Amino acid sequence: MQVQPSDDVQSRSGQMMRYVWIGLVAWCLGAATDGKAQSLIDLFRSERVRVQAEHLRRQYGMRAVPLPPVRIPVLADTLWARRERPAGPAAEAPSPPSFPIARWQLVRKLERPWFEKRFAGTAWAFLGSNTFHPLDTLRTRDLRARLQAHFGPPTLTLAELDLPGGRARNARARDTFIQFEYWFVLNDSIPFVVMDVNGPLERGLVVASDSRYRDDLFAIRQALLGRLVEEGRREPYVDYYFHADTNTWYRTGYKHGAFFMERIPRPELFRGRPLLRGPAG
Repeated sequence: MQVQPSDDVQSRSGQMMRYVWIGLVAWCLGAATDGKAQSLIDLFRSERVRVQAEHLRRQYGMRAVPLPPVRIPVLADTLWARRERPAGPAAEAPSPPSFPIARWQLVRKLERPWFEKRFAGTAWAFLGSNTFHPLDTLRTRDLRARLQAHFGPPTLTLAELDLPGGRARNARARDTFIQFEYWFVLNDSIPFVVMDVNGPLERGLVVASDSRYRDDLFAIRQALLGRLVEEGRREPYVDYYFHADTNTWYRTGYKHGAFFMERIPRPELFRGRPLLRGPAG
């Protein structure tokens, strides 16, 4: 015997379905009025994706199976992977200057007037520490010890510069106090200057030459000063260093295989350059 639903039950069921559809249409219309809401097709598509994701979750579980790590060699690889990274191509040798450097002459301390007179009208071009080459990343105090070993004492040091209350002849502005300068003449005619401008605790050097050789500055520097890195010999030295911001004087240098920097009272510059104390001097 088949039981048929009563008219009252059918009426209530039909009314319930109408309410459901009215609610669904109202919700869709309300979503459509929102400028950021999705279209009806997008809603059905999102619902399909949700159903598929739920099916995959029930079939495979909540967690994905982890895969073993894959190491990708890159230039910025970390230290732990560096041993297994294949060696890259050898670094290219720096290009030589556009002209050969057949001769170089270091200008000694007492030869400065001759150099200044000869190159008085020079328009200078400068090159700072702009690369990751060792000449740009080594401490200036280390480069000073290497320059001492390869070329001897500097042409100019702070002892020869005029400071407030000093007695040297050449007055200089507050921001031009240097620790040392090496002056060279290349091929009997090209001026080339190597200088420190930021003190012994900074890195690198500044070089300068006639602006006609601006494009060759880096190549000239590498050709003349590359030996500082290739051989790395150091010899003892001592210089004065003046920290303009704190108005503080130091003796800084290298002896007994170690660098030093000691604060001192203002020195008597007219007495000349400082002397190393102990056996190293």
